[in-house]
Amino acid sequence: MYFLKQVMNAISRIKMKVFVHVFFCLSACRNLNLTAQNKITLSGKVTDQQGTPLSLVTIAVENTTFGTYTDDSGRYSLQVSPGKHTFVVSSLGYQTIKISLDLHHNKTLDFQLEESSVNLNSVEVYGKSNTQKVKEGALHLINSRVDI
Repeated sequence: MYFLKQVMNAISRIKMKVFVHVFFCLSACRNLNLTAQNKITLSGKVTDQQGTPLSLVTIAVENTTFGTYTDDSGRYSLQVSPGKHTFVVSSLGYQTIKISLDLHHNKTLDFQLEESSVNLNSVEVYGKSNTQKVKEGALHLINSRVDI
């Protein structure tokens, strides 16, 4: 009888442990669902000054690793947590835009990038003719010759 009582107590403890583990797992999953739903979507279109859609423009959240690129039609979509963020919109050949937003709902925001001109004062090109290469090769051979 004493042995049976111990077995029943052990089974009760195991049931309680299983119940506690399942309860905590379900609680954690519920919190994950709430966290996943607590995202805001910033979306829109990026164009140049003529209204032409720009592809491969970077839209990033400053000082984070979150960001995205525009597609071929200039559209983007980025999910962030609610709150204040600074967004950086940049592309090669265009001026970078920085904008701070306090987001609490999904938002559509279009950007228009201005071209940035880069002036080069001069370009220097260096090259060697085949004749110059042959002369330098022969000179190298003469200098590396060892007399016995």
